[in-house]
Amino acid sequence: MRADAALRTVLRGALGAGALAMAACLTPVDPARTAISEVRVSFDAGGSVDTIGLREVTRIRAAAIGRTGFDVGRADFKYTTSDASVAVVDATGVVRAVGPGRVAIRAALPEGPAGEGTLVVVPSSVRYTIPVGTAPGALAFSPDYTRLYVGIASDSLAIVDALGFFRLQAIALGLSARSIAATSQTVFVTHADADSVTVIDAATNAVRRRISVGDGPMGIAATATRAFVAVRNERRIAVIAGEAAVGFIAVGGAPVEVAVARDGRRMFATVETPTGWRLAVAAGAPGDTLMSVVLSSRPTSIATDASGARVYVLLPDEARAVVIAEGADGRYQIAGSVAVSPNAGGISARLVGDPLGVVSGAPTTLFDGLTRAVSERIDGVGSGAVAVRPDGLFAFVADRASGVLRVVGL
Repeated sequence: MRADAALRTVLRGALGAGALAMAACLTPVDPARTAISEVRVSFDAGGSVDTIGLREVTRIRAAAIGRTGFDVGRADFKYTTSDASVAVVDATGVVRAVGPGRVAIRAALPEGPAGEGTLVVVPSSVRYTIPVGTAPGALAFSPDYTRLYVGIASDSLAIVDALGFFRLQAIALGLSARSIAATSQTVFVTHADADSVTVIDAATNAVRRRISVGDGPMGIAATATRAFVAVRNERRIAVIAGEAAVGFIAVGGAPVEVAVARDGRRMFATVETPTGWRLAVAAGAPGDTLMSVVLSSRPTSIATDASGARVYVLLPDEARAVVIAEGADGRYQIAGSVAVSPNAGGISARLVGDPLGVVSGAPTTLFDGLTRAVSERIDGVGSGAVAVRPDGLFAFVADRASGVLRVVGL
């Protein structure tokens, strides 16, 4: 019996020692007190070297490696860039490309260990070239951005697959297309010389009818449910719902071009008056103009961001684009301008993400909608109409001379 007791004592001692050893192994390690042998970094694409385009975003990820070769779980890295004119990085490691070039992005721990990755930022270029037909003119996207409608020749409409980047078909209109806009169900084409608007079924691409909205229909813009037509000789904007005018907006002069916020909150029109040109601002419903902003010269193209907080107006005689912004009091005023090509033929704006304006020309100009800083000038794109795809990823520019659309990644 004494031998059995002694054996049990020995076993209890052995088990106790093992438990202590196991407990020691399970004791949490403080990452901040663990010696670091290196800091490894990688970008979203994998690896410590990445290439992205201007205005694109990536993320740098850092890992603190201990002497055993494992990540010890540190998260207190400070991120810096070697050249803020090429790329900037925030406190979480998100890197944004702002200029072409090569830059080092560094991740450092407070006590000194650091690692870095190399980011190459390449300038934008023409991604796709789409033959569409003779002398492409007015452009308009469907609200879901799967289709782009292009006025071609003297009396036709080309339909482009805006996701696959190829022409689907052409529709004979019999009249010259002055301007184009699309709701979710209908495509509208204005014919200024014929005082009519062609109505096309967006599902079947079949011409349904022509309607009249007044004398001299010019520019047209649309939300998903309504279209707004500048009726120049009647000094008002016609509001179309379905296939008929349901009301008018008085603008105090002869309207030429129209833009509308995505939700219809604000409608804008360039208006010629006996004393000069103005930008008329109205609610997107029948009624009177809310206010107007004086323009210094003749405008030829107009665009707005999704909310209607910023309006972009092309003034070709001055070779500049004017940015008009809504203030805290709801009133609009000129916030500044951007120098553009003297032969610029169109202006458009990104509807999602960071505000971005695109002006065609030689070169095509891309600029920040808030700061008005030019981010790029791209040669060889075109000087015709321009439209930014509603998802903000591409700009389509018409080149009348060659009969193509050139697509630039944004």
